[in-house]
Order: sequence, then C-alpha cells, then structure tokens
Amino acid sequence: MAKAKKKRFSKELDKLWRTAKYWEWLRLVEREDLVQAQSARWQEAWHHLCRWALRLPGHLEEFWQRLAELKHIPDTPDIVLLRQLKDFLEDEEVRLAIVALIGLSPAAQLLREKLLDWSWESAQDKKIGRCIKILINQPEKVTGRTFTELGALLAPTPLSESLQSLSKAINQIRKFNSKTARGNRNWVGLEDRDLKILDNRLDQIAGSLDPVLREVLLYPFIYQAVQHFERLVIREDFDELSHLASVVPFLFSQAAGSQAENLKNRCRHLAGEIATEQEAVDYLKQALPQDLETKVAALGKVRLALKSRDLSERLLREFHSFYKRVLDEIGHRQKELSPREKIDLMRVMDPILFRDLEWLPDEPYEVRVFLNKSIDSGCGGALICTLALLAAELTSDSGLKQKALANLQKLPYPGDKQIIRVLKTLSETIFPHVRLIKSLLELYPTEANMRKLLFDQLLEEVKTFLLTNARAIDFEKSFNINKSAKLFLKDTLFFKNNLNDLKNYEEVVVLKDLLECFPEGYLTANGYRSLFLKIYCCRKSFDFLFSQLDKYVIKFSGAMHSEDEIFFNFTVGDWLDKQEELLFHFVIDNLDDLQTAPLDTIQLVVDRFCQPEFMESKGLNFFLSLSNRLEGRIKAGESAAEALQNRIMSLLLKYRQTRTGRRGTRR
Repeated sequence: MAKAKKKRFSKELDKLWRTAKYWEWLRLVEREDLVQAQSARWQEAWHHLCRWALRLPGHLEEFWQRLAELKHIPDTPDIVLLRQLKDFLEDEEVRLAIVALIGLSPAAQLLREKLLDWSWESAQDKKIGRCIKILINQPEKVTGRTFTELGALLAPTPLSESLQSLSKAINQIRKFNSKTARGNRNWVGLEDRDLKILDNRLDQIAGSLDPVLREVLLYPFIYQAVQHFERLVIREDFDELSHLASVVPFLFSQAAGSQAENLKNRCRHLAGEIATEQEAVDYLKQALPQDLETKVAALGKVRLALKSRDLSERLLREFHSFYKRVLDEIGHRQKELSPREKIDLMRVMDPILFRDLEWLPDEPYEVRVFLNKSIDSGCGGALICTLALLAAELTSDSGLKQKALANLQKLPYPGDKQIIRVLKTLSETIFPHVRLIKSLLELYPTEANMRKLLFDQLLEEVKTFLLTNARAIDFEKSFNINKSAKLFLKDTLFFKNNLNDLKNYEEVVVLKDLLECFPEGYLTANGYRSLFLKIYCCRKSFDFLFSQLDKYVIKFSGAMHSEDEIFFNFTVGDWLDKQEELLFHFVIDNLDDLQTAPLDTIQLVVDRFCQPEFMESKGLNFFLSLSNRLEGRIKAGESAAEALQNRIMSLLLKYRQTRTGRRGTRR
C-alpha cells in the first residue's frame, strides 16, 4: 500500500473508532485483511457491540442484521448466546445449547436466566398461532368460528370485540362463494342493504387496527371478494361487478388495490352504465317505443343507476311512469302465456317488484295503483299480494283487498319470514291497526307459528307504546301535557275498540289486561298495582305471578339505552327499577300469603328481592318478619325451612355489615 494511501486509510480507521462506528470499523478492517494486525481493537469492538445488544432491543436487531455482513466473528460465549437467541425466538430447539454455555458476562447470564424461565410456548399461544396460520394460509377455510376462537383467546382486550364482529361478517361474505352463488348467475343471497352494512363495519374495524394486523385479519374477506369478482369477470357480468363496486367500496378498493378507481371506471364503461340523471331519463324515453324485452332491460339498467346515486323526484317519477307502462304490456301479453309460464312469471317478478317498491313515491294512492297493476299483470305473487292486502286494510280499499285475497287463496303460505318482511315494509305498525293481522289470521288459520309471531310483535309494540309514552309524560312534566295525554288516550281507545275483532283468540287476554290496567295509554304506578293484583288473584300464587309477568312487563337490556334517551330523562332503566320496586311492595302487602307458601316460592322471593337496593326500612322489616315466620314453621316440625331461614339471616347480616362499613368510611 502506498504511503499516502496508507496514511488516509489509517486516518479513516481512527475516525470510525473515535466516533464509535464499530460495525463500519469491523467491515473496513476485514476488507483490508487487518484483523490480525488490529486484534486488540477488534476484540474490544466486538465487546462493545455485544454489550449494546444485550441491553437495547434496537441494537440487538442491528446486531443480527449486521452480523451477516461479516466473515470473521469471534466465538465468545456472549456472541454465541446472541446468535442462539435469534434461533430461540424463531422456535428452534436450542434450549440445551443455551444451558450449556459457560463464561458469559453478567448481562448475558441475566438474559439467559430470563430466556430459560420464559414459558412463551403456552397452549394458548399455540392456539393463537394456529388461528393466525389459517387466516394467512387457508383463507378459504376461515369461518365465524375461527374469529370467535381467536377473540376468546385474546379476551378481554379491545381487539376481542373487533374479532367478534368479524366473526359475523365472515359468515356473510362467504355467501359470495357458496354453491348457490357459483351455480346461479342471478344469485341474490345478500341484499344491498346487508352488503353496505357489512362494508361499513369492515371499514370501521380496519381503521382501528395496526396496518400489519389489518392485512392479516381482513385477508379472508378480500380473498372471498376476489373469488366472486373473478367469477363475474369470467361471466362478463360487468353490470353486477360495477354495481358491487358502488355497494361495497371498501372491499372493492382492498381487493383491487391502487387500481381500484381505474377498474371501477372500466367496469362502468363495459357495463354501459348510466352516469347522470339526465342520461337515465333519456334512456327511459328512448326505450318507451321499443318492444317489451327492451323495456324490461331498461328497467334493470336504470335500477342500477337508482342504487348508486342520490335520487330526485323527477327521476323517480319517470321511473314509476315507465314501470307502469311495462306492467300494462306484461298484462296484455299474459293472455298468450300457458299456465306454467304464468306461474314462472309470478315467481320471478314478485320479489323484483317487492324490492322495487323503495323507488316508488310515498303517496298511498300511488302505491295502491302500483300494487293493482302488479296484480293485474300477473306479476304479483305472495309478497306483493300480502302487502296489497295490508295496504288495502289500512286505506279501506275494498277492491284491492278482494283482488289480493283472491290471489293469495290460490297460492301456498309464503312462510313466516316473508310475512314479517312484508310487515316491516309497511309505514304503519300493527298497533293500533289490529285489523292488519286479522286478515292474515283468517287467511291462514292453521299456521300456528305465524299466529304466535304476529301476536308477539303486537304485544311488544303495545308494551313499547306504554313505556315510550310514560317517558314522554315524565319529560313534559314541566310543560302542558294535556295534548300528549289526549293523543295517548286516543290511540289506546282506538286500539281497544279494534281489539274486539280478535276476541276469539286466546292471546288477546294479555293485551286486554294491559289496556284495563293502563287505560291512560302510559305506564303508571297504580296501573302496575292493578296488573299484579289481576295476575295474582288468578291462582293466589307468587310462582304464577312471577312466571306470568314476563308476558306483561318490559324486558329491555341495557342496549336499549339508545339515541332517543337524549329526549327523555326518565330512562328505560328507571322504569325497569320501578317495576321491581312496585312488585316488591306488592309482595310485602301480601306477606300473610307467604305464611303457608311452599318453601320453593319463598326461595323465589328471597332470590329476587333480598338485594341491597331493596333493603330500606320496609324491606328489612319484611325479611325479618319472613324469617320469624319461618322460625315458627321450624318449631312446628318443618326442618327443611331452617336452611332458608339461615340464608335470609346471613344475607341480612352481610348487608348490615356492608352498611356499617360505609357509615364508618363517611366518618
């Protein structure tokens, strides 16, 4: 090496050493083959690097990374331990080799002790790892159970809640690739509304996750979406693909990546999608003089446009008018169809017409016109005719009612789910319009499950009506409540009069009892007392009272404390507490009946009411009196009562100690 060059090299080497850039120093020494010449400093450099790696995680990562750049590495115990540590973390069996190391520095010895004590290979960790591997390596096999198990393993962390939500979502998205979906070009297993809710939920969850974790957890969803999208491309079904891109924008963007927007535009172009409202109106006008097949195709294309943009009255009016023309033409052509073709027409068109109701004007008259035309054209099946029957009842349209009934009598029962689906479509609830369900009960007298569903829904609506009004009354106490009270009373009287139409059904008994006990149209303390007495007098049994109350009283969970709580300061929880308080007072007033009641009945009373919230003076006196009466039964030879008496006294003593402790704390 030339003298000048050697001088520059020596100067560079000294600079690296002074600035503690030991990795660069080692690499330079190794490159110039000076390891032997610089052996003292070479050993010292490795000593510094080991010490840093043993103390700081960042330096440990750098140690493993930079180690691969060098050929000459000392075989000191500390360096051997650091190299084995990497293997240990990668799940290799090096525990015995780590135990065998001798001559470690104090810091290295401490690290070894921690490693050998570390029980990270727990059964729970293995299960978590197994779930993660399924998410990454077998996304097609991921089900709701996969996320449920992973959530249970990670409980009670915040991530556990997200995993429970993903558990429900994956079962929905898997419908994309079910056998039905793969074999049916026109499969509609998921409604647009369900897909939008699913997409929004995934978007929200994704925003709360670490980027790496998000990729792992959402991969099965993206896999399912991609499989479905690819199938649509093979079928050249660009209409549906374009539609899905607008319905599930988050999933589509995750599946398509950076090319999502370009792919959306390409799909719209291939599908010939309508881009503006004016284009939709012009398209309908151009299709108007065409044949029926062209008109039906135009309906489908404009329907996609309606789903993907804000709607104006003008476009809805044009769509509605065009739709009626199509139904008229179908009606004229129906005469040429065979009986089998008529059945097929109804089967295909009925669900389509029902879904398209959301694009119709809200005016009751226009809805009835559309329903009439749907039935007259032969397209209206069980869904449309059931809706027509209920709409006719609400508006007293006898012509539409007779037409709907005539069709429904020829058709099989549509099923409980379809009946509930139609009821949800109505703008009105069953309460107070009782005649809505009367027609269905008379039409399907042997459908016991439908009957139960209808009466259960009616009962829940009545109970919600009473509770909501009670909260409203309390909210308006500082105002003039006469107007609200009159409205509640009006609805109650209307319902009571109409309830006579259902007097032959045994389920009406509970409804009548509620109306008799709460004639004002809202919950009151006196009404509850009357209700308890009415039920209790049937059998003079608290067992019967408690069991029957579930039919009558509101049983909302904490989740019911929702947005409308803003408007009513008397919460649902307050009324639930009030119900229990009034029930307890009723039991107190009838203490004498417990004198000879079965021990199981007394046990029910103790389980339900021997709680701190009931331990005011009246409650304490009640349970003391109850204990004394049990004492009398024990003396009379009923030894089985002793255990129950001891439990009551134990609970009272525990409550007294708690209360005394609280007083001492306040002092």
